[in-house]
Amino acid sequence: MTNIVNLFRNLFFIKNSYFYLFLFLIFLSVLVAFTEIILIGLVAEFLIQNESLGVYSKQLQYIFDNFNEGLVIIIIALFVLFTKFLLIRNTAQVSFSLGARLISVVFDKLIYQNLNFFQKDDKSRHIAFLVSKIELVIHSIVLPLLNFSSGLVISFIYLIFLSYVSLKLFSVVLIVVLIAYGLPLLFSKNILKKVAKTLSSDVSRQVHFVKTGFEGFNDLKIWKLEEFFSNQVGLKSENISKAKTTNYVWSLVPRSLIETSVFITIGIFLILVSNFDLLSNNSIVVVTFFLALLKVLPSFQQTYYSWQSLRAGFEIGNEMKAYLELKKPEIKEYNWPKSFESLEIKNINFSYENETKIFENFSLKVLKGDKVAIFGKSGVGKSTLLNLISGVNKPQKGMILVNEMEINQNQVNPYISYILQKPFLFDLSIEENITLSFAKRKKIDQEKLKKALLLSGVQDYIDEKNLSLDYIVGENGGNLSGGQAQRIAIARALYSEKDLILLDEAASALDNLAKDFVIKNLLNLKETIILITHDKEIYDSFPIQINLNEIS
Repeated sequence: MTNIVNLFRNLFFIKNSYFYLFLFLIFLSVLVAFTEIILIGLVAEFLIQNESLGVYSKQLQYIFDNFNEGLVIIIIALFVLFTKFLLIRNTAQVSFSLGARLISVVFDKLIYQNLNFFQKDDKSRHIAFLVSKIELVIHSIVLPLLNFSSGLVISFIYLIFLSYVSLKLFSVVLIVVLIAYGLPLLFSKNILKKVAKTLSSDVSRQVHFVKTGFEGFNDLKIWKLEEFFSNQVGLKSENISKAKTTNYVWSLVPRSLIETSVFITIGIFLILVSNFDLLSNNSIVVVTFFLALLKVLPSFQQTYYSWQSLRAGFEIGNEMKAYLELKKPEIKEYNWPKSFESLEIKNINFSYENETKIFENFSLKVLKGDKVAIFGKSGVGKSTLLNLISGVNKPQKGMILVNEMEINQNQVNPYISYILQKPFLFDLSIEENITLSFAKRKKIDQEKLKKALLLSGVQDYIDEKNLSLDYIVGENGGNLSGGQAQRIAIARALYSEKDLILLDEAASALDNLAKDFVIKNLLNLKETIILITHDKEIYDSFPIQINLNEIS
């Protein structure tokens, strides 16, 4: 029960309006139960003849004396239908709008994490939660929680009604229900725990293999790994299918028990009620009882099914709880000067987890307008140095100062434009990838764009291929070569007019002619340039040179 309360708190207090909608659903459940009880009483007409029911009987007698009985039954039946429709509609509305809200809330928490947040983690786990598991949260937690609450309310009211009609009848129904639903709950406890773990872990692993297979498609083909990935996805899919089957079967087992139990209940009732005469006044009580029983059993089935779904969803619920408790990093805002003046790395130590130190007591100072080339063998720390300057990584010791102010633990260097060896491009036009106008909602500066196109060599590529700026580059630049993607990334940096441009082997995919053109233009810029390279020719062309091989 504690878990249910925690789930309730985590879900329905995301937004206050969801809690009020939940209370409205409970009110509708009560309304449905009472109107159906009245309808049963009207159809059986036993309440009128049973003086032991007091005021309730007199009120119905008043209705029959003043209104047409058939018309009253029709009106109440339509009202029951209307309240049920409202209950179903609002349950669905709360569930699916909450699902949409959960996706938004979780993505918002993730997207604002530190730059190194995803380096520690498997991205596919987060993708799986957003794409697949939130849907599981809705179908395994939210909908069952709402249905469990309304079903429990309706079942409770029906049982009170049955006890009011006959204490013996109430006792029989309660015993049958406890056996029919209690035994499956008891026997399925450990089984559904395994189901919950399978659904939680194997959905993530399935997404992992699908994502990894597509991202490494070239290597997958070269190393003939198709069968391994296909088998893994198939295995996870089979495990998920078995888990869902088990959950479904145990959710519906009581239905068969109840169908049998109805007839057993009839037999027990006939044994308990002596001298039963179908035409006697007592028979009206029996008719009412079984009419009510037909309403009690579906409500109990809904309550049981929802509870089983909740138990199967606890593992995913715990994962959801971890996401909802994820905090946005607090960023200390500085009043940064408009322009970059200096970068100073002071006596830093840095190492990755369980690795030897990459930098020990390392220092470097770069001033506005400097052109710095960093050279070194693979693994010496070239890319790590740029990550430290940008704020992606933080040193374990020492400081990184920009304009003599230390970069906050959760902050990105505000002056940088960072160009990676394999730059990320959006599945949009060349123009949108350079200007980022689709997100920034600012009018494109045509003069800045023209300059960036010329200096990066993108304009030459457009002219050569007879393209336009509206040309769609494809997912992550799939319609371009590596060199063309690098040119667009360089153009993006130039268009941004950031004062400090970091380049991580950003000319490695260019041919010699294009490389010479781009490097020459970079050296003529007023901006500060820090470039890492394994190309000795590029290294020698820069006025400031740092050979990490000699430092390490």
